[in-house]
Amino acid sequence: MATVKWDDVQHIFEDMVSVLLSTLNPDARRIDGSGGDGGRDVQIKTKTELHIYECKSFTGRLTKSRRAQIKKSLETALAHQPDRWTLVVPIDHTPSELQWFEGLEREYEACPLDWLGKDWLDRQMMTYPAIKRYFVDGVNDEVIKLIRELNYEQTGLDGNLEDGIKRIKNLSARLNEIDPYYRIDFSIVDGEVSLSHHPKWKGAEEERPITFGIKFEFPDTDIGNQAKDDFRHKIERGDEIVMPETYVTVKSVSGPVGIVADLEGSSAEIKIGSSRARIEKKIRARFIVSDAEGKRKSTIPVTFEERQVGRRYGTLYGHDNTNSILLSTQIDSAVDEEGRVSGKISFTFQPQEGLLPHDLLALLKFGQNLCAPNFITLEFDGVRPLGDPIALNGISPVPDILVETVENLARIQSKSNTHFVAPVAFSRQQLEEIRTAIHLLDGGELELSESPRFTVKYDRVDSVDESAPEIRAGAQFSIQLSAYHPRMVCGEEVYLGNGIYFCKRVEVANSPEILAIAAGESEADELSVVFVPVEGESTYYRLLRNGDPEELRAVDNIVLDPIVEP
Repeated sequence: MATVKWDDVQHIFEDMVSVLLSTLNPDARRIDGSGGDGGRDVQIKTKTELHIYECKSFTGRLTKSRRAQIKKSLETALAHQPDRWTLVVPIDHTPSELQWFEGLEREYEACPLDWLGKDWLDRQMMTYPAIKRYFVDGVNDEVIKLIRELNYEQTGLDGNLEDGIKRIKNLSARLNEIDPYYRIDFSIVDGEVSLSHHPKWKGAEEERPITFGIKFEFPDTDIGNQAKDDFRHKIERGDEIVMPETYVTVKSVSGPVGIVADLEGSSAEIKIGSSRARIEKKIRARFIVSDAEGKRKSTIPVTFEERQVGRRYGTLYGHDNTNSILLSTQIDSAVDEEGRVSGKISFTFQPQEGLLPHDLLALLKFGQNLCAPNFITLEFDGVRPLGDPIALNGISPVPDILVETVENLARIQSKSNTHFVAPVAFSRQQLEEIRTAIHLLDGGELELSESPRFTVKYDRVDSVDESAPEIRAGAQFSIQLSAYHPRMVCGEEVYLGNGIYFCKRVEVANSPEILAIAAGESEADELSVVFVPVEGESTYYRLLRNGDPEELRAVDNIVLDPIVEP
C-alpha cells in the first residue's frame, strides 16, 4: 500500500489522527475546537491519568512560527494538568528540532512530552489501512455497491442457505474493513437478514453521526389519532418511541458512507431511544417531611444521577443512599399566565433488604412520617424548595413497633460493636431476644429459670477452719459471680459487657464434707465449697454496674458475704 502524501491531506489531518487514536485506544475523545479546544485536539482520560494529544498538520521543517504555535498549544494544555502531552505531526525531527522539543520539557517540568512523527504515522496507516482508504483513496462507490449487494441479500436467502450466509459474511467483512467509524453486524431470523451499525470506538457516533429526515403521517381515525397523541406525549417527555412503518416515511439520510443507499423514500419502523442518561455531576438534594404548620418532622438526603429531557418536560431521577426511595421530579417548561412553570414530584418507598439497622432506622423514621396531615418538599443544595409543599394522604407505611425494634437492634449493635444486617421480618423469638438485650442494657435483671450451683475452691484446707462454726449452724450468704457471656440476638452472638450472676440467699450444699475436713476426720489438699440458693430464692443475671465491687470486674470471681440475722 502506498504511503500517505501528508502534504495533500492537511485539511483532514486532524480527522485522520483522531480516528487513528480512537482506534488505538477506545477511551480517546476528540475535543471540539469550535469554541476553543483548550490546547487539546484529542485526550485520553482515565481514573488515574490524563493524556493530551496535539495534532499539527505541518510538513517540511519546524520554522520559528511553527515552534511558537506548538509552544502556545502546550502552555494552554498544561492548564488542564495532564500527566502526559504528545505532539502528533507528520515530521521526523532533526537533532536540532529534538533538542528544542526536549528543552520544552525541561522548561515547564510539568509532565513528560512525546513526539509522534511521520514514520510513526506511516506505520499506523499500514496497520490500519481502512483509515487511509476512507479519507484518502475515496471508497464511496465501492461501499455503495457493497451496501446494495447486502440489501439485496437482506430481502431473503434464496437458494442454498449456507451459500447465502457466506455471501453476507463476506460483504459485511469487506464493509468493516473500509469504514473506520462503524461496524456492521447481521442476524438472520426466519430467513430474513437484519443489519445493524455499531460505533467502532467511543465517540464515533458523535464525529460521524447517522441522521435521518423522517416524515410521520397519522390517519384521521381513532387508532391514528391515538398513535399521534402517544407520539406527541413521548416526544414531550423524551421517552422511548417505537413507531410502526405504517406511519413513517424516510425522506433523507446522512451518515456513514453508503448507508443512504436505497433508504430514501422507503417506509421503516423507527425506534427512538429514551433521552434518559447519567448526569456527569451528581445533584444533591433533601427530601423533607413537614407538619401542617411547616415544622420539619424528618429529612433524608437524596442524589439525582440521571436526567431525561423532552421537547416540553425535563425529568430528574434520584434515590436515597440505600435505593429504598426512588423519586423523580418533572419540570414543565410551559409558562402559565403568571409567568410560572409547574413541576411534579413522584416517589416510591420500599426499604431494601441487606441494610444495617442504623441505615434502615433513618429510612424507617423518614417513612414513618409519610402520612396525612404532613407535607413533602424537595430542596436542592443552595436552592429554595422546588414548588409548593405536597400534601400526603393515608396512614403511615411504617408501623411504630417496627421503628422501635430496629432502633433497639441498632443500639444493641452499637453497644456490642457487632454489626449485621437487619432481618427482612422479625420472628417472635428475635423480638424477644431484642427485648431481653435492651432490658439488660437498661440496667434490668433477668430471673433464671434454673438456679446454678456456685462453687468456691480453696487451695488450703485450714482456710475454711474459721467458717466451720457458721457452716455447722447452717449459715447463709449472699453471693455474686462475675461472668462474660454472649447473648444470641437474631442468630448472632453479641457481647453486651461483663455480667453478674447473683443470689440474695445461698447455703452450703456440701457442709458434712466441709465439717469433716475441718474436724480432721478426713484429709484433702484442696476443697470445693458448693453454694446453692436457699429454698424459695431465685438466681438473677444483670450487667456490671459502676458501684459493683472492684473484684467483680475480673471474670469468674466470686464475692461472698455472710448474712447476719438481727
